[in-house]
Formats: sequence, structure tokens, C-alpha cells
Amino acid sequence: MSLYFTDHILFLIIGILLPSISIYSSQGNTKNIELNRKEKCQVYLGNSLILFILAILVLANWYFLDRPFSDIGIRNPQDSKNGLSIILLILFIGLYLADTFFSLFPQSRKHKTIEKWKKRSYILPVSKQEFYCFIVLSVSAGVCEEIMFRGFLITYLYNLLGTSKLTIYIAVFVPAFLFGIAHAYQGTHAVIKVVLMAVIFGFVYVLSGSIIWLIIIHILVDIIGGILAKEFFVKPDLDEVNTY
Repeated sequence: MSLYFTDHILFLIIGILLPSISIYSSQGNTKNIELNRKEKCQVYLGNSLILFILAILVLANWYFLDRPFSDIGIRNPQDSKNGLSIILLILFIGLYLADTFFSLFPQSRKHKTIEKWKKRSYILPVSKQEFYCFIVLSVSAGVCEEIMFRGFLITYLYNLLGTSKLTIYIAVFVPAFLFGIAHAYQGTHAVIKVVLMAVIFGFVYVLSGSIIWLIIIHILVDIIGGILAKEFFVKPDLDEVNTY
């Protein structure tokens, strides 16, 4: 596939500008930031709009260059290597569930987890109304980020650098790193987990040629995170938090 200047511009926006903005925003002191319900919903919906604009730019670029959308993963998974990609998805789900479990048990660890999340409460939903807006953001992130960071960036780097086996690893790990940086506002520990998720998702995309399942799982992970945050923060007394 031949690359055009519009591809390079999109790479600069998604791969350089977006992570740079995230790094810059994470440098500020967020400890004393307080957003009311309306302001938080505006942040969620505003970020959703930005994500959709960027994803639409990717799709428009593909359309006007007369490229099949299957080249960026908008297709059913390929049967030939779908088995291995399913194994990787099961691995990710297992790791995610284990991480969630060990964040909640025992009770002392749950308290530490809640304290960590409180530091990010300004961006997490703490009420039912905020959660509804957060669902919009979760769907937007699941759809748009997979189009941008898996479908576009991996395909872009693969065609930019050649078709060797080493290129495949570079095309997976570089977008994963950039994806992690784009979530720098969540903190170092979260970035590490995001990068790991992105690496697994990247190889699933390379093996299956599809981002469909990645979109679905990405949305679910974000929504579950929002549910946990809401359930923790609606109860100011930690002793009132249910133990499962």
C-alpha cells in the first residue's frame, strides 16, 4: 500500500500530538480539581467528539484514497489465524479479571485501590448521571481508539517500514507505547497496564486482521471501570463499600 502525505499528517496528529497533549495535561496539579456533574459530562462528551472527529478523519482519508476499510480492521476476523487471536483475547480477559480481583481483595488492598482512584475522581463518574455520559465516552473510546491506534497506526507503520518480521513487532509496540502515553493523565501504573493491553490488542489485530472484537472488549473494559468507580465513590465511608 502506498502512503500519501495525508497518512503522515494523521500519524503526526494521532501518534505525536495526541500523546503530547496528554503528557502536558498530566503535568499539572490535579489534586484540587473539582468538577460538578455538568462540567464532568461536558468533558466526557467533548472528548468523545474529539475522538470521533479523529476517527472520521482516518476513515475519510481511507475512503478518498479508495482503500478498502478491511485494511484497517473493519472486517470479520480471518479464520486462518483466528484461533491464536482468540487465545490472546482470553489471556487479556484473564489478566483483566485477575487485576480487578487483586485490586479488591483483601479489604486492605481495596482501601488502597479506592484511595488511588480518589486521586482521579475528577475524571471518573461518581453519580448515575455522570455515568450515563461516561458510557458515551466509553463507546467513543472503544470505537475510535481502536480505529486510530490499532487499525490506522499499525497499518501505517507496517507499510512505512516494510514487511519484515521485525516490522510487525515495531508496528505493534510503537502504537502500544503511544497509546499508553495518550493515557498519561491516569498515572504511571495505569499507563503500564494500558500499554500491556495495547500490545495484546495489537497482536490480535495482526493475527485476525480485525478490530471488531477489540472494539467490543475495549468498550466493556471502560464501562466496567466506570461502574466500579461509581460504586466506590457514591459511598463516602469506606466501611460501607460492599465486599464481594
